[in-house]
Amino acid sequence: MASSNPPAAAAAASPQCDESLARKWAALEQLTQVYGFEAGAAKQAIEVCGPDVEAACAFILDSGLGQDQGGPVVPIDNCPHLQDHVKISASGVDDSFSPSSTCCSYTTTAESTTGGATGKAKADVDDTGMCPSKENWFCLECGVLRCSRYVNGHGLMHWEETKKSNADSPAVGHCVALSLSDLSVWCYHCGAYVTHPSLNPILKRMEELKFMHLDTKKPAAALPTASE
Repeated sequence: MASSNPPAAAAAASPQCDESLARKWAALEQLTQVYGFEAGAAKQAIEVCGPDVEAACAFILDSGLGQDQGGPVVPIDNCPHLQDHVKISASGVDDSFSPSSTCCSYTTTAESTTGGATGKAKADVDDTGMCPSKENWFCLECGVLRCSRYVNGHGLMHWEETKKSNADSPAVGHCVALSLSDLSVWCYHCGAYVTHPSLNPILKRMEELKFMHLDTKKPAAALPTASE
């Protein structure tokens, strides 16, 4: 007679399966209720991309399975990655830095060598091998400037690369970035916009610099960056 107890291997895997299923349900809820995508498109995206909400959203848009509804997005206030992965301080950003006139720092020499799902850029670089995007985010951990997922996705690539190369926290990487367009903050690992009082100084600094350079054509200075 077969035992009613599950095999040891299956029992050991159960918590991981439960966690994976919970993350997929959470991603499905966010894609349908926050972003406004159809459930079928959301499920297809999760099957391809897993529970990574930003990657799934990009897949839906890139595949023509839905349109950005522009609905309200409520930031989370309990991101656990801010303490260890926000290292750019307000005082560390020079007056010459202009958030409104930055360039993505991606070049063909910085292509992903990990062979992951992202691979190369989703769109071509220019004749010099550089990304021409002006819609950029900068990494709040190392200061790298990279374009959004709606352009060439180099910000997402930076996070994926640092997840695999950062010896201190290989599963997290440089996951927190600030949009230089609307000064919102995104955590790639949480798959959500984030808000927290600890972000106020850097946000205030960027707002000051954005208005300071609004009517000038002074080129942006590079932020101090750590080695990638």
